Amino acid sequence: METIYTIPLNEVFDADDGGCPFCSLDAKLEANTLEYVLGAAMMEPDVRQSLNKSGFCAGHLEKLFGMKNKLALSLILETRSLSLIENIELLAEKDCFICKRIRTERSRYMSNALHMWEKTPAFRVKFENNRSMCTAHASDLLKTAKVKLRKKDYITFKATIATAFAERLKNQAQNSRTFADSFDYRNSGEKINGNFMKKAGDLI
Repeated sequence: METIYTIPLNEVFDADDGGCPFCSLDAKLEANTLEYVLGAAMMEPDVRQSLNKSGFCAGHLEKLFGMKNKLALSLILETRSLSLIENIELLAEKDCFICKRIRTERSRYMSNALHMWEKTPAFRVKFENNRSMCTAHASDLLKTAKVKLRKKDYITFKATIATAFAERLKNQAQNSRTFADSFDYRNSGEKINGNFMKKAGDLI
């Protein structure tokens, strides 16, 4: 049965658009949270208190300034500033409200993805066929899996991630070797492999 957390996961894995499915989820989470901050959050006293305490990181503040509801943003920044006047130590506790909310939701999606991988054969097939997951999200999944899955299931899951990255890692190793070899005096005049400069950071 589809739920509020399984539907988004199935959607991003079904899309198969060549990008990391969890990056797509992060983008949706960020967009929804930005809209929430300048919308419904204004009517929730406990959320406003959290906003007064947390504030925003520079990146998310810039994105908020680029949105339409600047009245809501001005009111949020007013009360945040007044809160800092009353207690400057809040600066030391700063943890961007939007970043924190995304981290919390991402953690849930990671746990749900592992549960679906473990319990739902159809999702496991989609997961195992995906070759576009980024290393940052694969790292998060492995860390979560080590805690959430039984040892034998973790071993199988780890093998799935290894298989998904095998071809890309081999290509990166080859591109790195080709680039390094171009500095060998015996290869003087050889054209440097541009793929290394474009792709070397993709998997680290």
